[in-house]
Amino acid sequence: MFFSRYFPILDQFSTVRIVFYDKYESQKIQYLMKALKNWVDPIFKPTLSNKLRVSNFSIIITVLLTPLIFEGSSVYGWEFAAVGDIECNDTGNDVADGMMATDSEINILLGDIGYGEEKCIFDYFEGSGSKILAACGNHDDCTEVEKYSEHSSTFGYVHQDVAFQIVNTESSVSDQKSSIEDNFERWQSDPNINSVVIAQHKVTITNPSAHHKESETEGHREFYADMKEKYPKFKLLLQGHNHGYQIYEPDSPVIIVVTDGTGGRESYSWGSSVDDNCDVNLSGSKYNGFSLFEVTGGEISGRHFSIESQQYSEGS
Repeated sequence: MFFSRYFPILDQFSTVRIVFYDKYESQKIQYLMKALKNWVDPIFKPTLSNKLRVSNFSIIITVLLTPLIFEGSSVYGWEFAAVGDIECNDTGNDVADGMMATDSEINILLGDIGYGEEKCIFDYFEGSGSKILAACGNHDDCTEVEKYSEHSSTFGYVHQDVAFQIVNTESSVSDQKSSIEDNFERWQSDPNINSVVIAQHKVTITNPSAHHKESETEGHREFYADMKEKYPKFKLLLQGHNHGYQIYEPDSPVIIVVTDGTGGRESYSWGSSVDDNCDVNLSGSKYNGFSLFEVTGGEISGRHFSIESQQYSEGS
């Protein structure tokens, strides 16, 4: 979601009317207000006054700004999308079309990209105008994924204020540690980067299902916990492999883990508990779609979009 949709060029004294066109967008108010405060040079003390009018899920905010210096580079409003296990069939095509219908500037493929038909999936995104990042899955030819994504299997990429680290779970984490840590160290010290996201295929944290064994990514969990302690900008782990949608929010380390393998394959039933007794903080759903994340004022929020219902999930 671009800020230009909401904000005109502002004078020192300005009133801005921000219109939200549906219920989902109305929930951005707190992020936009936080972004406005972050946008202002701290030596000035702006007056922010809100007047809200609600009608049919349309909300208008009037923001009064007293003398300001704007630092536009520190405010962002944009989206990225992610999905794993996307199949070369009508459902997979619908998922790709749904992702391209958003304002997503980056589309992330979380492995098992076409199940041996990598070109088919990348063709779905042809002409989207967004950057494609792709993690290699256990049903992929990593050479083909690298060819069509135009990046290596272990790859770092920065867009706006977010850094993305693609990890290859078909390779040992020890073989990738050095390059990943080099990236994290650089990103942590970069004042223009607010968040770091890891995207991979196989799961590091999950509940029992057909692919529940976290031993498939041996060493990843410990490595990521260590990386979070060293580099607190690491906030989000995206993974595929399990054919469903899960969110896990551990108390420590505080890294949000999202599993999205809803790209078109038959979904798996969930087990009754999760590894290491983590089930108290885990929720999951089984349907086809994709995850859409919004970056606003240094914060990342996300929802899952269902292709069948054409609706976003509750919560974020």
